[in-house]
Amino acid sequence: MYKEELNDNLDNIQDEYINERIDAQIEYYTRKANAARSLDRWSKVITIIFASLIPVIVTIGPLEIYSKVLIVILSMSIVVFIGIQQIFQTDRVWKEYLDASVKLRHEKMLYLTNMNEYKDERHFHELVGNIENILSNATNTKISHVPQTIVSNYWQNIEKTSNK
Repeated sequence: MYKEELNDNLDNIQDEYINERIDAQIEYYTRKANAARSLDRWSKVITIIFASLIPVIVTIGPLEIYSKVLIVILSMSIVVFIGIQQIFQTDRVWKEYLDASVKLRHEKMLYLTNMNEYKDERHFHELVGNIENILSNATNTKISHVPQTIVSNYWQNIEKTSNK
């Protein structure tokens, strides 16, 4: 009876870990990757558009004061957008977020299909270790919105079962 109850409890912990930790992190990293990719692409598109307008303005007609001011504004905007891209490394950031999301999805799928290191009895231990390793190696992230109690509850239950 006790063993069945313990197995049910561990199954609930596993489901909770997958739903509230892994799935939440996959969603978080995917959302951050999409936002960072959008910022990166739009800033590059705007830079290209502004850069292509300068020769058009110069070629169209006489360089009146309005044309000169517009050229200066466009040129300064190009410098600002390129500077933002370099400082925030927008092309690298979105790829790192996406990489973390893909790794999390991969580990989850391996676990759910009992592949590779997830074939034996202690496969959930391996999953937790691998997921937490991926999350600790991910850069430029905040994970504070995900409750850490799930992980600590899991390890407490494991300690209880190993002591009995």
